[in-house]
Amino acid sequence: MQSDQRFFLRIAIWLSAICFFCASFVSAQDGPTGEPPRVVAVRVVTESGSVLEQDPPQLTAQRGQPFSMDSESESLRELFRSGRFADLRAELTDVPGGVRLDFVVRQNLYINRVQIVGLREPPGESLAISSLRLNLGEIFRESDMKEALDRLRQTLEDDGQYQTKIDYQATPHPDTLQVDILVRVTPGARARIGAITIQNETEYTEAELREQLKLKIGREITSDRLNRGTDGARKWLAKKDFLGARVTLHRGAYDAKSNTVPLEVTFHAGLEVRVTVEGAKVPARTLRRLVPIYEEGAVDEDLLQEGRRRLREWFERSGYFDAQVNYTTADLAA
Repeated sequence: MQSDQRFFLRIAIWLSAICFFCASFVSAQDGPTGEPPRVVAVRVVTESGSVLEQDPPQLTAQRGQPFSMDSESESLRELFRSGRFADLRAELTDVPGGVRLDFVVRQNLYINRVQIVGLREPPGESLAISSLRLNLGEIFRESDMKEALDRLRQTLEDDGQYQTKIDYQATPHPDTLQVDILVRVTPGARARIGAITIQNETEYTEAELREQLKLKIGREITSDRLNRGTDGARKWLAKKDFLGARVTLHRGAYDAKSNTVPLEVTFHAGLEVRVTVEGAKVPARTLRRLVPIYEEGAVDEDLLQEGRRRLREWFERSGYFDAQVNYTTADLAA
């Protein structure tokens, strides 16, 4: 029974407070004659009470005008659209001669310095900072920090740092409306390569492909090491005249217990491409250097035209100024 009495007592006090507020608001709205009170002053103030602007001319609500909810609402929208404030509200205060309209604001802070401490390379500091996407001069929002740290975490995991702990500290400078952000990184042991599974879509043996991949179980994972392994294997296939070869690597789920990540690597050779020269002799090394299909690992019209131009220039430098270079393509299976 006592708990019920306390419950109704709290409700009664709450309703009384609402009624008191409503009575005060009606009093501020209407003067003794029923007319709206006159606005004596319009201010933009901080939550601590510092006056930022007195009677700002850009607002709809102006000193000397009768107070209205419409002008107050429109002024709030105008202040919001300015982009200068993170939060704002209106407060109306009775003063001699009418009312004072205060727009209480929390000013936006702008990103100044972003620093990362405790980073263990790789990745390098510049890459880590750029992954945060916290750019100089942008508005600082606490709500953006979770996504920023998630992007940094992904960048660290790309380089094998799955056990890293990340937090941050924002230091505001109200006098300059700037904020410095310090990101603290506590790295753990870098993950290592687990089991390597090969998906073989070539004519070569799995042992040959593993040898060209040059990735060993137990080696530390870095994005550079993995990229060098797949790129080197692709170039090896390209030298075998499989210019459209692809070597793709997929990481499996991270195993925290063993601190390892399994890898699945797919080797796709594609069609074999052979380039032959008729009517003249061109060294094989020179041909590979001049015809960009070898460098790009692809065959298309633009690359063939570029190769034709380079070969013509090569003949001209050798004294064959009347040399003509053309090309044709044919299906080897035909």
